[in-house]
Amino acid sequence: MSEQRTASTTRPTQPAQQTQSRNNYNNNGRMRNIVLFLAVGLMIGIAIALMSNNPFKREKSRREKIGNAIGDTLDSGRDATSDALHRLEDEYRSLRKEVDRLVTRVMG
Repeated sequence: MSEQRTASTTRPTQPAQQTQSRNNYNNNGRMRNIVLFLAVGLMIGIAIALMSNNPFKREKSRREKIGNAIGDTLDSGRDATSDALHRLEDEYRSLRKEVDRLVTRVMG
């Protein structure tokens, strides 16, 4: 009787082997499905990203933004320089008048 016990305890039963085999097959199938699903999702995401953000359009818009920024900066600089020049001209006229008046006073 002891021989039967040792024989039955050392050798796995047939249903246990089938269950383990089924679990391994199910796990492999799940992993395969997960990897396939992620790969398809990644491909769809890349396709959408490439269609919505065309790199050539983006470069063009960057160029336009840079060009507009440079143009705006030049315009504001030109306006500021023009205003400063007008103020200097006005101050020069008043300074010239003041110098002429002082020179006439000293000379005359």
